[in-house]
Amino acid sequence: MPSTRSTRSNTGLTNTSKPPMPAKRSKPSFIDNSKYSIPSDRAETELIKPDLVLFEVEEKHKHWEHVRLPIEVKKLPGHQKAAMKQLSRYARALFAHQIHRHHLYAMMVCGTEATFVRFDRAGILYSSRIDILKKPKAFTEAFASLLLLDRTDQGYNPAFTCEMNEQGRLAYSVDLPASAFATQEPTTESTTSEENNTRRFEVAETLCHRKSICGRATIVLRIRTKDNREEYILKIMWRDPERDSEGEVLRQVKGKFGVAQYVWHRDACGKCRCSKKATGPWGCFECVAETPQLEELEICEQMANIRISVPPEAEAGEKEVELTVVDTTTYRRTSQRRPHRICAFLVISSKGVPLEQAKSQKEFMQAVLDAILGYWGLFNAGILHRDISEGNVLILRSGDKSADPEASDQTLTESEKKLRKVLKGRGRVSTGMLTDLDLHAKIVATPGETTAGNGSNPPKDNRLIDFRTGTLAFMSIRVVQVKAGERYYHTFLDDIESFFWLVLWSAAAHLDPGERPTAAAQKILDHLTDHDPDSMALKKKALLGDCTDGGLEMRDNLTAFSNPWASHPLFSDVILKFGALAHKYHKGVRKRKVLLPANVFPAVVGIFQKALSKYPD
Repeated sequence: MPSTRSTRSNTGLTNTSKPPMPAKRSKPSFIDNSKYSIPSDRAETELIKPDLVLFEVEEKHKHWEHVRLPIEVKKLPGHQKAAMKQLSRYARALFAHQIHRHHLYAMMVCGTEATFVRFDRAGILYSSRIDILKKPKAFTEAFASLLLLDRTDQGYNPAFTCEMNEQGRLAYSVDLPASAFATQEPTTESTTSEENNTRRFEVAETLCHRKSICGRATIVLRIRTKDNREEYILKIMWRDPERDSEGEVLRQVKGKFGVAQYVWHRDACGKCRCSKKATGPWGCFECVAETPQLEELEICEQMANIRISVPPEAEAGEKEVELTVVDTTTYRRTSQRRPHRICAFLVISSKGVPLEQAKSQKEFMQAVLDAILGYWGLFNAGILHRDISEGNVLILRSGDKSADPEASDQTLTESEKKLRKVLKGRGRVSTGMLTDLDLHAKIVATPGETTAGNGSNPPKDNRLIDFRTGTLAFMSIRVVQVKAGERYYHTFLDDIESFFWLVLWSAAAHLDPGERPTAAAQKILDHLTDHDPDSMALKKKALLGDCTDGGLEMRDNLTAFSNPWASHPLFSDVILKFGALAHKYHKGVRKRKVLLPANVFPAVVGIFQKALSKYPD
């Protein structure tokens, strides 16, 4: 996690304007929490105990979703690194429980030295130390400025409002521009007056909540109007501004079969500091919610990471644990830039459920087939998904209307014609969809220009490629083998192979209520999550090989899984034939054969179609 110190005297805490009057709340106060854990929804945060906590509510309702500011206290200045690790644990717990939080502030007091800390999606930013005894006025002013920040500057998303229910928990609502829902025609343009006219939606369910502090930190919510007449999916993510936004891509392919259907997207508003002085949550297009980009940063080598042993909090009455003393007093200027992230909102009309909730083997396979058809359509539009996984293929309980636009590239028309022929003869509504295009890439080659078909361009600069931005278990063998820093072209064949690993993973992972994975099933799951790339590649090669020559080895594996999905002939038929085809393509790529999408996609789709017609129930 990036950790840097700002040389600015105010460290972002000074509030030069008069803070607005807060909403009527219970008087917040700091609570000595050093001996008591805070009620939590997650096992990994059940036992952590910040020394002092500022809650938003009365103590009787204390919960991680009500924490405003944690403080960690240590005996010695040399315990600063240990304190930072503790604060990081608290920050993770807070982000995991507060879907409406952009960033948070915290403080650590080590000996007599106080340090203010900010956690956001770019990492950690902390102030210079202030000796409370030697500089009491400086500390008091900084601490008072922190407490007087308005809610937006405290890190709360202004689009959200919260009410406490009878159980003392937060019920969320979110305000979105009314113009976004006035028509289903894709648009991101509207006037300021329209943006101040909002519609309020209740948050009905959290579908996905990435718990990491840094990075995209994706949150997916099911939202609905109070009368339940309208329902949408809201995705909130911290996007990389150097990449095309997922919302813009979905806007361009609105109507494509098997793809999440676009309604609206926009970067979230931050605190308006421009001449417009907008007050509404969507009143300004310029002042977006983003991670601060600061100059004159300093770094302490000892604080560049938080790898230090800090045992879990001791139970009350136990002897206090001795912490390692680390010298964190030496700093140097750094040219290192903080990662730039912008908070973005995306609304889609498609409402899906995870593949694991499939009501039957047939529904599962139809959903995966539809996602492959959706992927095919995206490919024909010049887009590679690059993150095929079980979490990014969803089941639709009701079909979405679609009107497929024309292919944008004449060189892809043969592939597009074959896709349209398949779609025309499918004879049913859509069952599944492909979602989460945050890691997409534009296709830069036409058929015949690369030995493996179309691929994405590597980055334009010389940064090391992080090929693990996808989901490890579902990566193709070729991508798994790419070394850190090695430049490579991601191709559609990599994603096709990922669909195979998705089906095999699902067959091994399926469990009926009360059941546990068999040893054979767990072995396959372990193979697919092996963090040694070389070992994983060998195991995946062996698994593809098990599908060839009649697939006797894979048949034995599926039988040993001992669950109703793996033992069903529909699953075994698809896995054996798809695995053999993926094995053929993998060998073909190594031999530098030209594999054209107009031939590959129909072959893959045909496997699913024939199996579904052969085993209709």
